[in-house]
Amino acid sequence: MDDTAIEVRLGKPADAKGILDCLLLTLSEHTWFDRDENESGITNPDVLGIKISQFKLGEKAYIVAVDQDKVVGFILLVRGGLHSVRHTCDLGMSLLPEYREKGIGSRLLQAAIDWTRQHGMDKIYCSTFNTNHRAVRLYEKFGFEREGVRRKQYKIAGEYVDQILFGKLLNA
Repeated sequence: MDDTAIEVRLGKPADAKGILDCLLLTLSEHTWFDRDENESGITNPDVLGIKISQFKLGEKAYIVAVDQDKVVGFILLVRGGLHSVRHTCDLGMSLLPEYREKGIGSRLLQAAIDWTRQHGMDKIYCSTFNTNHRAVRLYEKFGFEREGVRRKQYKIAGEYVDQILFGKLLNA
């Protein structure tokens, strides 16, 4: 697969079904998320589409990776809601298994960093499991620093998993 054929762009309401399909498939792996497909939150594409259409500019966004008409990955960006954290942006990422290790995650993450900078935020942060070696490598490649570890934060398939907290200062 040629990753240059993958379009990375701002998500729109019409992407809602693809975003949910991608999320639910990734959740069903029971490996990379702190919830499963039964705890996914919004599962109706129409409801998610409405929510996306109501995102205020610079407050929330989906950055999507699209292969033809199929959403194959996304990052959700959410600006801090309290006045004291308005300079920060939380990110969550999902990428379908067959599209991993092809540079698409890097393209999504760069687009997320660019979006965060464009909207005047000074910090972007996220977390991942210590067992998600691909995500750890990706965040470190982009200059995210480990800000902390929550030991045995989750129990996945009967095993304790640490949560690694990452942050990247954008204007330092």
